[in-house]
Amino acid sequence: MANLVKKVDYDCPQCDHYHEVEVYIQKTQSVMEGNIVTHEETFYFCPIEKEEFTPAKIMNQNLLSARDAYRESIGRLPSMKIREIRETYKVTQKEFANLMGWGDVTVQRYESKTIQDETYDQMMKLVYEDPLLALKELEKHADRFEHERYLEIRDSITHLIKKNSLNFYKKQIIYASYIDFSEPSDMNGKTILNLDRVRNVIHYLSHFSSKLYKVNLLRLLWNTDALSYKKYGNAMTGLVYRHHPLGAVPIAHEELLDICNDLINIREEYLDHYTTYRIESKTPVDISFFTEAEIEIFDEVIREFNHGERKKISNYMHKEEPHSGHNNIIPFSLAGEIRAF
Repeated sequence: MANLVKKVDYDCPQCDHYHEVEVYIQKTQSVMEGNIVTHEETFYFCPIEKEEFTPAKIMNQNLLSARDAYRESIGRLPSMKIREIRETYKVTQKEFANLMGWGDVTVQRYESKTIQDETYDQMMKLVYEDPLLALKELEKHADRFEHERYLEIRDSITHLIKKNSLNFYKKQIIYASYIDFSEPSDMNGKTILNLDRVRNVIHYLSHFSSKLYKVNLLRLLWNTDALSYKKYGNAMTGLVYRHHPLGAVPIAHEELLDICNDLINIREEYLDHYTTYRIESKTPVDISFFTEAEIEIFDEVIREFNHGERKKISNYMHKEEPHSGHNNIIPFSLAGEIRAF
């Protein structure tokens, strides 16, 4: 089903007049490298001739959308993510290619049309995760830059290293903590850990839950993953949870919250003679990161939390969670036994 997104003035090729045309987006399927992928495609509609048409620029966007859907289906970086990595280091397409030691137009092609191979993809992921590696690559290929520009880029990367070094090492601690869960299993809800996804889930829950505290957030994470597993057979984040007197707690939960410090505030408060930690969102949430089905899961969990009171959620969690001993991992197969809210 096509959805009308806007109307624009356009030199319409259907009726040869300059007038207002309608712009639609719809889900479609394309074949990429022998695989069928589902993606969004845009087209224009002439209300005078009642005919659809697709300008050349939009055709290219649609093709890129199909390529990106394929890239994501095989675990490669989509074009926008490559652009985000490049912009993180404040370099042009050519400069990013030079930094990596590639041909001048390699990054331009990756951002516009070409699907990168696995080796190049992995290199970009590593550079994104580790600014120190980016600095080493820059120094290795310093002869490809004007000296003044080299110093500017070096200063920019050095600033990132100082800013992100703590988060980088926190991520390494998390990955090390999950080394035994690198394959889909009952322990991780048949989902491999994805820290970008974890960050976005925490951000969403923090943004739309009122009066959220640290303990409640950890419970909401379990509820979200468990409900996703129950409905669709896969958890949302790849987190592994241990049983704890306070409820289900993900492994390395302190580090997980630390790497979200650009998205959430954690403020210490005193309530009833106890120290608590209030969680609040810092920035608006980009809901386009999630599917409609995932947003429905969030809304169901948050609605129960916000309207059912925190004490009710706490009681619910203690009734549902397996009390098999402190620090024992909670298998997701038990999520199938969770009753409806």
